[in-house]
Amino acid sequence: MENKQDWEELRKWEESKQQSNIETYKIDINEIEELQNRRKKMDKILNPVNQTLVKVKKVLIILVAIIGILAFIIFVGWLSSVRNFVNADIYSMLNFYGVEVQIISQEADQKGNGKYLVNPEGYPEIQFTAKKRWGNIQTDFKDNYQKYLFTHWESDRKEKFSTNEELEDGLLVYQNYITVNENETIEEATEDFISFIVYAEQWNSKHKIINMPHWSKEYFRVPLNIYIYLQEDIWLKNIYTGTGQTEDKMRETIKNELENAKLETR
Repeated sequence: MENKQDWEELRKWEESKQQSNIETYKIDINEIEELQNRRKKMDKILNPVNQTLVKVKKVLIILVAIIGILAFIIFVGWLSSVRNFVNADIYSMLNFYGVEVQIISQEADQKGNGKYLVNPEGYPEIQFTAKKRWGNIQTDFKDNYQKYLFTHWESDRKEKFSTNEELEDGLLVYQNYITVNENETIEEATEDFISFIVYAEQWNSKHKIINMPHWSKEYFRVPLNIYIYLQEDIWLKNIYTGTGQTEDKMRETIKNELENAKLETR
C-alpha cells in the first residue's frame, strides 16, 4: 500500500509540474519535446529530398545558362547573316575558303558597293576581282587561282589539256579540259585529270592559300573547273567537286559518270 501511495504522490507531482509549466510557458513542454522529436524524424526524411532539390536547382541553373549562351551565339550569327544579306562584309565573304586577302584597289561608293582588286596575302601575283552590290558578292578567285596553278604546272601531262578562258561581266571564267581521242583512252585521261588535281593540292599544302584545317588532309579541297570531253559529244561534268574526294574516289566517279553519260546518249 505504501508503494501505491508513493506512485500516487509522484503522479500528482508530475501533474502539478506540468500545470506549472503550462502556467509559466503557456504551453506544455512535453508537447514541445514531442514536436521536436517529430521534427527530427521529418528532417531525416526530408534532408535527402532537399539535397536532391538543391542539386536539381544547380543543374537547371547551368542548363539555363548554357541555353542562354547558345541562344546568344545563334542570335549573333543570325544578325551577322542578316547584315551580310543586306550589306555584305567584303572580307568575310572572301574568306569562304579560308583565304586571307588584302584589297589592292577599289572603285566603290560610300556603302562599299563597287569593284575591288584583291589578292591573297603574300601572293600579289595571284590577283582577282570582287564585285559587291549590297548583300551580293561575286568573285573570280577560283578561276584566277586555277589559271595561276595551271600556268606554273610543270608536267608532260599538261600537253593533254586544253583551256577555255573568257570574261563575263568583268569576271574571269577559266576552265581546263581533256579531249579523249583515238590516241588516248578514258583511263589515261583520268590519270592526267587526277595528276593536275594532285599538283594543285600539293602546291596549296605548301603555300596554304586555301586553308581549311577542319578538312581531312586526304581529301581534295582546291576548287578547280576541269572536265573530260569525249568525241561522242559527251562532257563529263561535275566529276570534280573539290569536297570529300580522293584519287580513288575520282577514278570511281569518272567511271560511273562515263557509264551514265553513255546511257543518256542512247
